[in-house]
Amino acid sequence: MGNPKGLVHVGGVRMTAQEPNDDPSRLPFRLADHERGRTADAMWEEAIGELRKMVERDGDAAWDHIVREYDQFAV
Repeated sequence: MGNPKGLVHVGGVRMTAQEPNDDPSRLPFRLADHERGRTADAMWEEAIGELRKMVERDGDAAWDHIVREYDQFAV
């Protein structure tokens, strides 16, 4: 969302958007070994990177697939 001082709630914990990047241990869930030491932004990009590429490549047509596959999940 671009504002590092913007407030977010993650797992019921209130923090600025920047805090989990500065200290990922602020995230209220366990990190896998390969996630330790990585910023929240890097983990988010890993999670959605393929979807972002799909939208860049296919434009609005990508959203039909994305909604079909992921609409049952929340972020």
